Amino acid sequence: MNLTSLSHKRIRRFSAVTLVGVMVTLTATACGETKVAQCNKLIEVINKGEEIDQKFEAEAQALSNFDNASNFAEFKDAASAMATAFGSIADDVDTYLEEVNAVELSDEELATQQEKYAEQGVTFSGLIRSASDLFAQVSELDSDDNGDPTPDSSQQLMDLAPGFEDFSRNVETSSQEIDTVITNINTYCGVTPEEGGSDEE
Repeated sequence: MNLTSLSHKRIRRFSAVTLVGVMVTLTATACGETKVAQCNKLIEVINKGEEIDQKFEAEAQALSNFDNASNFAEFKDAASAMATAFGSIADDVDTYLEEVNAVELSDEELATQQEKYAEQGVTFSGLIRSASDLFAQVSELDSDDNGDPTPDSSQQLMDLAPGFEDFSRNVETSSQEIDTVITNINTYCGVTPEEGGSDEE
């Protein structure tokens, strides 16, 4: 999750025409909003995650700055920038999840998927924040008089490497879990990527 999965498997909001057509055939019950209305409400909020998705993707592209660093000082500067950027993204995800959790749903299945989506979002936010901490540690490593990493710093870089590998692997797993929840919501709400409409009966 990575969040790029949201742009590839984005939930589409029901079109106004489709929604009106469906609403004409449905009768609101005493229990409150119809399934279609609740699906629309949740999907509208979830789709706001696309902005975070784009921000994450842009920062991922900025990782090339490490390859372009001509010395250790520039390498640390790049790490510092990534630490700040990833911390900001984690904050954005936390705020976004508050909005997702605030959607009131009476439909039990939809509420269950909402909870699962939020849980995976918390996992993703934690992973991003852990990466931010790793980058921050890199940015604080010591240099010698020539601007090269000290022996201790070189060892610390080696020690931090598994953490970055774990991050990459765990983010991929988180992305797959989020994709599964999104697919479940799409299926339950009758949304197809091609049409963006509802098959609600």
